[in-house]
Amino acid sequence: MKGSEEYLYNFMEGRRKRFVIPVYQRNYNWKREQCKKLFDDLIDVHRNEKKSHFFGSIVSVNEDNKTFTIIDGQQRITTVSLIMIAMINAVKNGEFQDEEDIKTVNNIRVDYIVADDNDVNKLRLRPYNDDKVAFSSLVFDTEDKYKQESNVTVNYKYFYDRIVNNRELKLDELSDAIEKLQIISIELKPEQGDDPQLIFESLNSTGLALEESDKIRNYILMGTPADEQEHLYRNYWYKIEKCAQNNLEDFIFNYLMIHTGKVKSNQIYNAFKDFAKGKDNESILSSLLEYAEIYKKLITHDLDDTQANNIKERIDRLNITTPTPFLMSFYKLYVEKQWSKEELRTVLSVIESYLLRRTICGYQTNALRSMFAGLHQRITKLIGTSNISYSSVMIYLLKTMSTTFPNNEMFKQSFGESAIYNLRPYIRSYILDRLERKNNAETINVFEKLQTVQKNKRRFSVEHIMPQTLNAAWIDELGGELEKATAIHDKWVHTIANLTVTAYNSELSNSSFAKKKELVYNDSTLHLNEFVRNKDQWTETELKERRDILVNDALELWQYPETDFIPATAVSQQVTLDEDDFDFTHKQLSSISIMGVEFKKPTLEWKAAMVWALKQLFDLDPQPLFELANDNVESYIVGSEADHVTKVADNVYVYLNTDTNTKIRLLRRVAEKYHLNEGDVTDDIVLTLKPEES
Repeated sequence: MKGSEEYLYNFMEGRRKRFVIPVYQRNYNWKREQCKKLFDDLIDVHRNEKKSHFFGSIVSVNEDNKTFTIIDGQQRITTVSLIMIAMINAVKNGEFQDEEDIKTVNNIRVDYIVADDNDVNKLRLRPYNDDKVAFSSLVFDTEDKYKQESNVTVNYKYFYDRIVNNRELKLDELSDAIEKLQIISIELKPEQGDDPQLIFESLNSTGLALEESDKIRNYILMGTPADEQEHLYRNYWYKIEKCAQNNLEDFIFNYLMIHTGKVKSNQIYNAFKDFAKGKDNESILSSLLEYAEIYKKLITHDLDDTQANNIKERIDRLNITTPTPFLMSFYKLYVEKQWSKEELRTVLSVIESYLLRRTICGYQTNALRSMFAGLHQRITKLIGTSNISYSSVMIYLLKTMSTTFPNNEMFKQSFGESAIYNLRPYIRSYILDRLERKNNAETINVFEKLQTVQKNKRRFSVEHIMPQTLNAAWIDELGGELEKATAIHDKWVHTIANLTVTAYNSELSNSSFAKKKELVYNDSTLHLNEFVRNKDQWTETELKERRDILVNDALELWQYPETDFIPATAVSQQVTLDEDDFDFTHKQLSSISIMGVEFKKPTLEWKAAMVWALKQLFDLDPQPLFELANDNVESYIVGSEADHVTKVADNVYVYLNTDTNTKIRLLRRVAEKYHLNEGDVTDDIVLTLKPEES
């Protein structure tokens, strides 16, 4: 294996050189975002007179001193070739007529693109499969014969548009910038034992990849003098790492959510670079440390108040992390304003109730990340300079925003009738622990006993009073008729009314009620078993009675908060597409934004908003909409003009004579195709609704 540093132009130059993409490689798949970054980098190279710009590595096998098989780096070579072809065709089409431009592209054509004007086989780069046809068409055909659906063509047209219409660089300036792209060229020698396949797999493995936090640390510290590096590391970064307690990436993720409102967990480094651009390193680290100390208090339940610590510990047991940026922002202000401990407890209790009620009622948590990221800012904006309490405004917003806060009727029904046993074990344990301990932290910690196995101690388990398997003894217990007993069993077996906690041998689980009561419940000191101890039978009557008791307990433990706050002006609603329980019927639109770009009008019709959204996405990347237009399953986006369709772009039309909820379902389908509103952040597309008259 031989590796060397050289310029990409030098690596590609040579009239006898050919670059072959082997069959096991992926098709060309760079997206608009990556193409934009490369072209922006080339502009930056020229404007800042940089001597070089590192462009990654290219791994190849020299087959016969003129043919090189590309093992890794085909995406980079193909993309640069597309820029060159766009330059050549811009001159060919008369867009640039200066003799220097003509000379520049002629040299590019013979040195890097094709050796013989009339021979497809003389292409220096030979992509694979469909890419090969699309690539050669750009070189040899007229535009009407281009393979429009190919990603090769889509990206070529992007570069052509920037070169011809934007004219950010002259052709010779663009060529000079490309000349400064520097690579590490690694040449494999199979005859000396280099295995291209093994090396390819190793290059694409993430086993040795740097953590996002490692990249951020290097980004901040690497370019500074040694003495300053030591100062910044010791006084800030080291302390930040200690505060984060092995959760450094989670902390930075939540810090960025507070300050930017939007970041994906697999793109923390890129988001941080964007955030830090133009800022002083020490000021950034100082801010990070301030929030890291707050983060530590939250994750270690060290909030200077025992009751608040207990509530925060219970919130963490739900394993829902979306409120973290909100809680960090709130606690920072709580300390600065020196609010009462009662205010701290109220805010935490409301969050606990909100999360549990939504879980029980089956609402998804993925819609909450963006909501919580912006909640603190919305609260402080409504408070302004008044003396209104923070918690009262928070309650108002949680109850009026699009992310549902289930009321008592919704919660009662779901808590009493849903299969609590089928929830995730830690949530099930949390619920049973709360019902057992109420607000008394000194009693038996049922949650810990259910979640852990303690040495030489009997492990607690969730017990079905009426067993999961219906046997003869229990058919008799439930009235003796199989059909009736089965109906009762199916309805109640996994509900909260039939669940308790015991520390007895599970072999007794199918025993009759009388035997289980004698051997288990009569000896139990748990409050959860008190009702069971006082019963001589276990029928639907007892199940209903116990359900009502536990539901009333739940309404007390997870209260639906009240507030007398009413804003001076109506508050608009912001809705993201993953809030699939939201009904858009009769809702009026104020604005729509896609990845931060907003379309707003005094009166914004839904149809106009949809057309704008689709055009925005098409400009971002045309390929997904082309695919939907050719998808027989998708009936609202089509590839040709027809009755009642609206044109989005050439070969993309959309049916919009539908109700609002149907339009939203279509927009969700398109968002999925673009991989928007996924993962941690769900506000790639945000709809702002006009306040309702009431």
